[in-house]
Amino acid sequence: MKKFAAIGVAFALTWSLSGCVVSGDGSSSMEENTTETSSEEQSTEASNTATIGGTLLDASDIAITLLSVKSTKKGSFGSGPDNDYFLVAKFELDNQSDEEVAISSLMSFALDGESGRGYDMTLFVDLDGNLDGSIKPGRKMLGEIAFDASKEDLYYLSVQTGLFDDGVEFQFGPSDIQ
Repeated sequence: MKKFAAIGVAFALTWSLSGCVVSGDGSSSMEENTTETSSEEQSTEASNTATIGGTLLDASDIAITLLSVKSTKKGSFGSGPDNDYFLVAKFELDNQSDEEVAISSLMSFALDGESGRGYDMTLFVDLDGNLDGSIKPGRKMLGEIAFDASKEDLYYLSVQTGLFDDGVEFQFGPSDIQ
């Protein structure tokens, strides 16, 4: 029995490392790694940082706009923040790809401060829409996400819509917070 398990693991490892990809029509093809990068790809990679009001296009062809960031000390059910305040970020996500894209607020968004400290997303703040679900091609998602944060001179809000995407980053300071 152990022999069959070892063969199965070896087969799975070999197949996963081979780079074999199945296309949408069911046919398989081998992807080749190329070292050439087009100027369009280079400009996208170079411009993966913006501020409030800026729009960034990620690797999944999702145009991500950070519309605003506000602070509040009032949470749901009368709760308050564990740190200095709740930061509530409002986003618009525009699916410009040809495929439906799934968004998870827990997996796609992260807030870090200039100090290097990461902040937890909080569920106990009243939000105007959420950032969970699927976006069909050509459609948009509008919603908010909240973090329990301390005062910092600079914040980095990262968004990663694809599992293996580099993602994009928005930077803002206290003067940008409403």
